[in-house]
Amino acid sequence: MLSLLSLIKIPFVKYAAIALIFLGLVYAGHRYSFNMGVTSAELKHTIAIQEERDRVEAINNAAAMLAEIELDRLREVIKVRDANIVRILSEAKEDIDAARGAISSDSVRRINSVQ
Repeated sequence: MLSLLSLIKIPFVKYAAIALIFLGLVYAGHRYSFNMGVTSAELKHTIAIQEERDRVEAINNAAAMLAEIELDRLREVIKVRDANIVRILSEAKEDIDAARGAISSDSVRRINSVQ
């Protein structure tokens, strides 16, 4: 490169060529640094996004397990409720005072057992 500059006899052209080479190197360094910064930021944000996705997935899995436990509990509550309804209806059919116009004490007891 220096041999090329030594061939140039006009001082202004020498300095202009040196300045252009220097500006080209500065621009190349700037582009390289910028691209490295972009790559670094993309990597950092990709890792952060993946960590957040993993955290959300773990929370959702825990919530799904709790929901399944609650669903099992509610199924058991429904089963007990249905058994109580069948028992109360069967007792109502056997009540000898069912045809009366007023509510009997057995009917009051059955009504009070409903919760």
